[in-house]
Amino acid sequence: SSPTFSPDNLGQFIFTRTSSTCAFTSAFGMQTVYTAQVWVKRDGTQNDYAGIISTPWQTFGYQINISLHWISGTNVEAGVYKNNAWGTFASSIFVPDKTWTFVTLTFDGTNLSLFTNDTITNKNSGTPNSLALDSSVVNPGLFIGKRFDGNADYFNGSIASIRVYNRVLSDTEILQNYNATKGRFLLTQNKTAPSGKYGTSVNETYTVT
Repeated sequence: SSPTFSPDNLGQFIFTRTSSTCAFTSAFGMQTVYTAQVWVKRDGTQNDYAGIISTPWQTFGYQINISLHWISGTNVEAGVYKNNAWGTFASSIFVPDKTWTFVTLTFDGTNLSLFTNDTITNKNSGTPNSLALDSSVVNPGLFIGKRFDGNADYFNGSIASIRVYNRVLSDTEILQNYNATKGRFLLTQNKTAPSGKYGTSVNETYTVT
């Protein structure tokens, strides 16, 4: 079933593991290099490989272009699956429960980098199998909130924003995106007043003589 929309934090989708909620797009396409950024909030302990975003895996011999998932119940991890092996994952990072967290994953065609919030100098890296990605064995779709295969490992929590770029963003660009959106989630932005969305306007009164 589909996730539930909530207007909180200027819009978010709530995923419920027990109801097997997830979203799917069929036209994501294969990305040979990319940056993925997600604002996510987990609700409780997650099943291993429960997906945040992931390429659907069809059968033996197929590749997984992107898998940003949970591991050890509380940590995010990322990998690319080629030649029937993961290679080395971008090692896991702890995410506090019920806490909005900005997760950034980059892949330059050879190496993965994973980090959270603005800790850009503390990246966890991984190196997938060296076999090239092949669009004939990559499903062009993208799961949101579900494991990459038919296993019933669904995400339990909220996702409010997903950005995927077909290039590796610079550190400056990554931090710009974090700083531009953090007010929605870190309680530093007025989420109801127009000034919280669009900035503050100043009115002044003049007397003409």
